[in-house]
Amino acid sequence: MALDWQVFLEDDGGGRTYLEWMFEAWGWTLSVAACAWVVAMVVGALMGTLRTLPTDRAWNRFFIQFATAWVEMFRNIPVLVQIFLWYFVVPKVVPAFQQVPGFTLVVLALGFFTSARIAEQVRAGIQALPRGQRYAAMAMGLTTFQSYRYVLWPMAFRMVWPPLTSESMNLLKNSSVAFAVSIAELTMYAMQVQEETSRGIEVYLVVTALYAISALTVNRVMAFLEKRIANPRCRGCASKWRGALSMSALDFAFLDWDIFNKFVLKGLLFSIELTVVATIGGIVFGTILALMRLSGRSILVWPAQIYVNGMRSIPLVMVILWVFLLIPFLIGRSIGAEISALVTFIVFEAAFFSEIMRAGIQSISRSQVMAGQALGLTYSQNMRYIILPQAFRNMIPVLLTQTIVLFQDTSLVYAIGAYDLLKGFVTAGKIYGRVEEVYILAAVVYFVICFSLSTIVKRLQARMAIVR
Repeated sequence: MALDWQVFLEDDGGGRTYLEWMFEAWGWTLSVAACAWVVAMVVGALMGTLRTLPTDRAWNRFFIQFATAWVEMFRNIPVLVQIFLWYFVVPKVVPAFQQVPGFTLVVLALGFFTSARIAEQVRAGIQALPRGQRYAAMAMGLTTFQSYRYVLWPMAFRMVWPPLTSESMNLLKNSSVAFAVSIAELTMYAMQVQEETSRGIEVYLVVTALYAISALTVNRVMAFLEKRIANPRCRGCASKWRGALSMSALDFAFLDWDIFNKFVLKGLLFSIELTVVATIGGIVFGTILALMRLSGRSILVWPAQIYVNGMRSIPLVMVILWVFLLIPFLIGRSIGAEISALVTFIVFEAAFFSEIMRAGIQSISRSQVMAGQALGLTYSQNMRYIILPQAFRNMIPVLLTQTIVLFQDTSLVYAIGAYDLLKGFVTAGKIYGRVEEVYILAAVVYFVICFSLSTIVKRLQARMAIVR
């Protein structure tokens, strides 16, 4: 089937062309991402700072606990579930939010979700500074706020700007999940135009290109700012809402074991299966990509680099839709939503696992490589018996952390109707007329699972640090 780009010049039935509609959708995407970025940076910087306050005062300890709870709550619930909570549940529970536009609710959901990740970056940057800088500020008579403003914040933000760049790109890509609540952004546009014109290949190609251009533009802007704010000496190193809280409209009594077993358990098992298979496949494929990038041969380095950077610049939900649409187009038959999800997560997560494994390989001392060569080992034997086992062991905490993120991202298969954990809850809620309740229950289940896994990873990381 030949590609027909004339589809973008056709009238959409509302007095505009699909091309004009596309640029409007692109504007909505950028607006959501920009507003959410402001919320995420402000709240994330605040929460990250609160977690580093001195513990000598009771109020400080309260703020530390509050910020810690904030980070754990918003970090351990998938972004799609949080959007559903803000869009459907919060207006019902808090009457003051009933008049808030859906755009604002989505911005808050994305902003608060990303703020938890930014808070961790800011906390890590502040804690990485020598304690002497804080003591020097205190010795000069600066207050706690002045110490942060004039000493700690400027240095910390310079240090963590690169990971903040990654979080900014991720926020832009995460804005694609706003399609689930009918925000007229690029992903919603692509899905609707594909249904109206049956020209999904052309539409998804252009929309994917727009996402990639947007993400790469964010990357370049942040890189420019990084150079502008870099420290030459360290280079390389509310107004109150009125209205009572009303929970009387919510009723969780409908949920029992039969409903859980009939609707939710099936989705939970698929989410776990998808996570395990995608993790194994992603690590294997990602390790191959990492070895290609470290090979020093242009014929291997460039394809791997293009794949990794390209895949990291596209929203996961777009990749899900691409695989769901493209594979049946190529082979002439449907493979089903579940198989499409498995393929998508392996090829997508491989790009992230590749960077983790590349960092792990580069963390191995050069002397060990030379020792293997002195023993007469070939390059492949050296990698197999010396480098990769140690690299994998060093990166186990990071690999497991990425696996937790992967489990949260499995909720995005909702876009193609795969029966995952979120789909199980939503199905039960629609049948029994308890949509708001099931979104809350889904958030609780995701939080319990992800928080438990995060705790295990932290203990494992501490234990491995002791072994070293």
